[in-house]
Amino acid sequence: MRTTHRPEPVAADALPSIAAALCAGGDDRIALTARGVNAYGFSPVPLAAGRFEFSASTSSTLSAAAFHRLDRLRAEINGEIWRTPPAEVYADRIAGVRRRLTAALGLSGPWAAQPDIVLAPSGTDLHRLAAGLHRSLAERPVAILMAAPAETGSGVASALNAGNPDTALTAFEIRDADGSPSPAACVEAEIADRVRVESRRGRQVLLIAVDGSKTGLAVPGLAALEALAADYPRDLTVLVDACQLRTPPARIARYLACGFLVAVSGSKFLTGPAFSGALLIPRGLAVVLSRRPVDAAWAAPGVRGDWPGDWTTDALPARPNFGLLFRWEAALTELDRFMAVAPERRVAFARRFADTVAARLAGSRRLTPVLSADAPCRADPADDWFGGAPTIFPFTLGDLGPEAVRRLHAGLMDNGDGAEASLKLGQAVTCGQVDGRPRAALRISLSARLSAEACAAADGETRVLAAVAQAVDRVERAVAAAAPRRRRAGV
Repeated sequence: MRTTHRPEPVAADALPSIAAALCAGGDDRIALTARGVNAYGFSPVPLAAGRFEFSASTSSTLSAAAFHRLDRLRAEINGEIWRTPPAEVYADRIAGVRRRLTAALGLSGPWAAQPDIVLAPSGTDLHRLAAGLHRSLAERPVAILMAAPAETGSGVASALNAGNPDTALTAFEIRDADGSPSPAACVEAEIADRVRVESRRGRQVLLIAVDGSKTGLAVPGLAALEALAADYPRDLTVLVDACQLRTPPARIARYLACGFLVAVSGSKFLTGPAFSGALLIPRGLAVVLSRRPVDAAWAAPGVRGDWPGDWTTDALPARPNFGLLFRWEAALTELDRFMAVAPERRVAFARRFADTVAARLAGSRRLTPVLSADAPCRADPADDWFGGAPTIFPFTLGDLGPEAVRRLHAGLMDNGDGAEASLKLGQAVTCGQVDGRPRAALRISLSARLSAEACAAADGETRVLAAVAQAVDRVERAVAAAAPRRRRAGV
């Protein structure tokens, strides 16, 4: 299991540098290697002007706009912590993040079911939080149902089961053996059957739905979730894993109205730095849970300021995690830029982006899209920020196996002194088998930042789409170059 690092106390005379803050207050994946990058291959140095990244399904480099905002924020906080304890400054600032996120998602106002929001570094932490909250309410043994880790996260299963080895944990597949998406009706029937079985065994079930997997899938659908919640009102808690945050606000509001927990992140679609998560807790559930003490065993590495002020958080340390604050501030900067784009413009651009990727992959001899051009990437494509256009494009690389794909990806990501700059794509994910051999896919991802930059300047769209085409061509060349090496090695 990954090592968890507690946020370090901050002296009242100065904050760490922006780069140092962005690499603190998470687990070991956020620490920099000897090459100056984190476990995902990204450095805390801002992205150079004119560069585009297509890695938002995994992580991204800090943008110049976000860096400038963090520079101002750091100066503001440095002035405040001379006269106010750092933990209080942090709690006040992070409460502002909660308010801004609530407003941006359309969840504030007199008619909105405004949720409570708990902030945490990673999606893994959010799953551990949700499991802990579920167990704090459970009156009987617990069972957990989740999508296959290949489509969610390698550390999720361990986090859900942390300290509770007797939990019945079951994963359901959302892709068939050949890597094609499983029919939604079949997945939903399997889930309903499993919930029924666990309920009859006297277990209270935590079901983790996924709305935006690593490859863009969303299962089970909202209608199926609503039906299950109605059938098992006392035996079922639902966590919607929307950590990619490719879920539009209207559907997030519907999830919350159904009483579902929702996990989101600022470090995927929004392109904030890695490790900025938030758990949205529907108001009715929050009223009950806030009366129960938060257990540090499953709330780590959280601090008191990460939670709303009326929750019972005495077991947590009263100190700041300015790294988490800075990462969320960067993400919200990107969200503000994205929301400033007229909806019709971002829909039109998303469709052109999707058409460009599809056409380029269709013309490739070595790259094969995992989803066909007309396959829906969501269970409910009409209810989408982008009018149903896909935003994650997984593709396989000839007959390269998973390890070869990972090596090729690492080579493209390398920030070395080669003739070509590094190419940022989404990490390799397992996508079924061909002739009994596992295969893996890389991912091209549309992001909030790409949408904003494409629509901000007269030539923005042309430059982004040209960069997409160049990215596909470069991967094709890399696969061609890898083939002779594999033949010489007898692979």
